[in-house]
Amino acid sequence: MKILKKERDEIQSFKLSGEKKSQELLKQLETERQKIMSEFEQLFEFLKEQERLLLARLEEVNKEIEKRRDEYVAKLSEELSSFSSLISEMEQKCQQPTSKFLQ
Repeated sequence: MKILKKERDEIQSFKLSGEKKSQELLKQLETERQKIMSEFEQLFEFLKEQERLLLARLEEVNKEIEKRRDEYVAKLSEELSSFSSLISEMEQKCQQPTSKFLQ
């Protein structure tokens, strides 16, 4: 009877030890899960910030391109206007009598 009680106590001890080990492993697992979640959250925040910065840079480049385009179009419009005025002036002179034209 003593041997059976001793064996029962050992089995009980193994059971408690196994349950304790299982709880420790579950706790480690939860800690690791929290760590992974935290790292992914930080990574997500980093990527959101990078997206914001890159989109802001793209917007700046877009504005610069539009500004240069507008300046180029304005310059061409100015040149076109100048040429149109010159052509108009020359056409008027061509319609004048030759004597006035040569003066």
